[in-house]
Amino acid sequence: LPDNHIFNLYGSKDKAAGLFNKGVLSIKDIPDWYNLNFKQKIQLECAKTEKPKINKSEILKFINSLEYPLYFLDFETFSTAIPLYEGVRPYQRIPFQYSIHILDAIDSQPSHYDFLAEGAEDPREELLLNLRKKIDETGSIIVYYESFERGVLKELAEAFPDYSQWIDSILTRIVDLYKPFGNFHYYHSSQKGSASVKNVLPAITGLSYEGMEIADGMAASVYFLYICGNYDINESRPAKEEVEKVRKSLIKYCGMDTGGMIHILRALVKEVE
Repeated sequence: LPDNHIFNLYGSKDKAAGLFNKGVLSIKDIPDWYNLNFKQKIQLECAKTEKPKINKSEILKFINSLEYPLYFLDFETFSTAIPLYEGVRPYQRIPFQYSIHILDAIDSQPSHYDFLAEGAEDPREELLLNLRKKIDETGSIIVYYESFERGVLKELAEAFPDYSQWIDSILTRIVDLYKPFGNFHYYHSSQKGSASVKNVLPAITGLSYEGMEIADGMAASVYFLYICGNYDINESRPAKEEVEKVRKSLIKYCGMDTGGMIHILRALVKEVE
């Protein structure tokens, strides 16, 4: 199949299969008259022109909705079938790490802070206490695909009622950087029909997660459980040197998520200048 094949067509495997059965292999070869939805038409246009589709007015609305300072926030979590801590449900997400970049202006040097739990104890309250010290009372809190971060925060508020009022105030300030891409206000063919941060980041900035020792959330959770003694891959405790190596990789990965969001936002701003 060609690189930009029809199975990258957004949201319709049946439509892609129908085109494939008619001998259409590439998105750019879909006939103009073919019944496509709004997002699929953008994919076709970008495949033919080899240029990104940019809805400047919608992107400007998004940018103008932001309130500085900006807090770029990302959590890493794990979940287990058998809960490790009291009061936790099976498969409940347990945040063990966060990264936060703070930006006072779009072209300013960001400040970066992170938290990565140590040991096998419940990390949630320590994470919350640490995070609360980093976020002031004003400013947009930017995440990528907000349902995840919102879900984690709501579960934290439920588990730790003393923090619920603060968490509620945080939830009102969340802005989802996914939306300009999920709505195809910006789309590049190299995204291959996806608005995930791992597809958007290289498409709009040229940066990527390629070559990182830990490059996805599932790997992050497995490695964390391994080094803290809750999930033993090799049936032996890791050496101290290995623990430190994994911790550095976890911090680098989570920092890439929030640092990458800054690069994405700056690229959007540049597109509408």
